[in-house]
Amino acid sequence: TALIPFENRTIQNKDAKMKIAHYASRFIEDHDLIFIDSGTTTQSILETLDPNKNVTVLTNSLDIINAAAAMQNINLIIIGSNYKRKTQSFVGMDDPGTLDKYNINKAFMSATGATLTHGLTNSDLLEYEIKKKISEKAKQVYLLADHSKFGKSTLLTYAPFDRLHAIVTSQALDEEYHEYCKERNIEI
Repeated sequence: TALIPFENRTIQNKDAKMKIAHYASRFIEDHDLIFIDSGTTTQSILETLDPNKNVTVLTNSLDIINAAAAMQNINLIIIGSNYKRKTQSFVGMDDPGTLDKYNINKAFMSATGATLTHGLTNSDLLEYEIKKKISEKAKQVYLLADHSKFGKSTLLTYAPFDRLHAIVTSQALDEEYHEYCKERNIEI
């Protein structure tokens, strides 16, 4: 799948993506240490967050950095050493062990594709490194993805599907996803 430039992706399914992000923000609790992934679906997650919540946010997303910087009670930690214009995110890490020191309660992830067999996928090697490490470290992994991402997979799997704690999406998923999630206590 070709990566559509960020500014064009924002337009596709914009309302659905915003609703997904706003819904997902209700899972953020006081004193959480969370990771918010870069991506057009995760970018609005802080818009509806209670400004009185004290939260530590790790991110590599320029949109999240800008939103978090304006919020008084958010402790902001930025990861990634190189700015990637196409995705408006920071990628790559000078020290691969950087993420090892953080205890992450919840990770709000995006994906280019999601299938039961290939798991959560993306196509950028530098983004992959961060996504993979975060998905392994986080206590709970939330996938924020509109319905068009399911049943598609791309070059790199950063997490198996059963690593998920919950899925926030825009439409009902196929029966096979419901069965799989029900068996593994993954909330949809």
